[in-house]
Amino acid sequence: MKWKCLFFVLLCLLGCKERRALPDSIRISVPYEVQTLDPQAKDTISDFAIACNFYDPLVQTDYNQKVRPCLARSWENPDALTWVFHLRRNVQFHDGTPMTAKDVAYSFHRVMSDPSMEMKEYITNISDITVIDPYTIKITTAYAANVFLQKLNFIMIIPANSNPATLNEHVNGTGAYKLRSWKKNESIEMIRNDRYFEEKPALRNVVFELGRSPEESIRDLQSGRCQLVQCNSRSVEKQIHEGSDYELLFHDSLFIKYLGFDLARDDTPHSSVHPNPFKKLEVRKAIDSAIDRTALTAKLSTFAVPASQPVPPFVFGYDPETKTSPYDINKAEELLASAGYPSGFNVVLNTRKILAATALLVKDDLAKIHIGVDVRVLSDPDWYAQVNDASFFITRLGCPTGDASDVLTMAIHSKENSRRLGTKNYEGYSNPEVDRLIEQSLATGDNEKRGRTMQQLMRRVTEEVVWIPLYADQEVYAINKMFSWHPRNDSYILAEEISLRQTP
Repeated sequence: MKWKCLFFVLLCLLGCKERRALPDSIRISVPYEVQTLDPQAKDTISDFAIACNFYDPLVQTDYNQKVRPCLARSWENPDALTWVFHLRRNVQFHDGTPMTAKDVAYSFHRVMSDPSMEMKEYITNISDITVIDPYTIKITTAYAANVFLQKLNFIMIIPANSNPATLNEHVNGTGAYKLRSWKKNESIEMIRNDRYFEEKPALRNVVFELGRSPEESIRDLQSGRCQLVQCNSRSVEKQIHEGSDYELLFHDSLFIKYLGFDLARDDTPHSSVHPNPFKKLEVRKAIDSAIDRTALTAKLSTFAVPASQPVPPFVFGYDPETKTSPYDINKAEELLASAGYPSGFNVVLNTRKILAATALLVKDDLAKIHIGVDVRVLSDPDWYAQVNDASFFITRLGCPTGDASDVLTMAIHSKENSRRLGTKNYEGYSNPEVDRLIEQSLATGDNEKRGRTMQQLMRRVTEEVVWIPLYADQEVYAINKMFSWHPRNDSYILAEEISLRQTP
């Protein structure tokens, strides 16, 4: 009996040792970079995905884009234009200051009044914000919007009277993690906020390795340097074999990769011909017909499917009748000749680093119709700084609310700085009838009617070749089996959603 007791004690000690050995840290490899730590300044997947770890909104969406409470514990919608939010009472900013309705009002007013705040496009329908008491706030809208709550997910709450310069480099949010260090273009290191108002995250220390190329991500995986890798390269599959410490996770992407043109200027600066060839519909149609999407996606190192329109099939507003343009070199050459360019022309194509391989494949396709493409690969900050001067560019855009109104208001509507419409309309496209339909779809409370209007808009912008949709990625992640995590529809990686895998 004595030996049995001793054996039992040893087992318990071993079990305790295993529990102590469980990791409290993770290193995550991601392909994107970060321009600023200000959670309201930039509307990019990279900046927002990082900000979500430090700051919180009134309401947020889960990995399936379902709305759930966050800083607001509950809310009421007494009429179509009025929302009353009741705030949690136990929330502190990272510096220990209590969060109240005053901070919420300040955050919304800052986004609404500062023209440099890109997040304004999500709350253009808000007309008034009233502090009822320290933990109650009322928001009044100019018109009803079916995705109002989903859009509030993108307005992060900051302390009242925050210094804009400080926000760029430092963090004082209410989020699950606090900033430890930021090495620009390299990494962001964060530490768990032990005063977080919800359940504390499982992991104490988190490092995001930024701007990792597919090759670098593969090395991160092979070496074990990173335990979660976001890398859409097909090469990731070869690293995951039976007995591997990692498993693969796949998820369809919300984001469409597309080609855009300068549609505004009569004389575009980075083309060999004058006037601006992209203002001619025949030229845009020629380029559309010259791109073999099936072959292009097969050649990519990533998993992808050809795209027919600015949104993928699972986004509300997708039009099933709009088909991918057929590949037809003869038609492309005829269209180019009818536009006055039988010998083609040369143009600069600006691309973000994460889409460099795609840009080279586009270059090869367009060479077949004598359009010479000079591919210029830029970092994300440089690409965004130069996009308004670009003649021809490639990027991606998605619908983080799961509703096509995101793309329509941001990238198709004419630019209106006062209402933050058209903020990502890099082409300079403008069509009053299209604007009217977009605004009509926003104002109606009839969801079925909204869907039909947005499908009509998908057909319209496709016929006018406002964009050339190329493909949608399938996001691929490799995660160490010690950890458990579910990919999100919006492609963000939130450290608080990563847990330790339960072992038998």
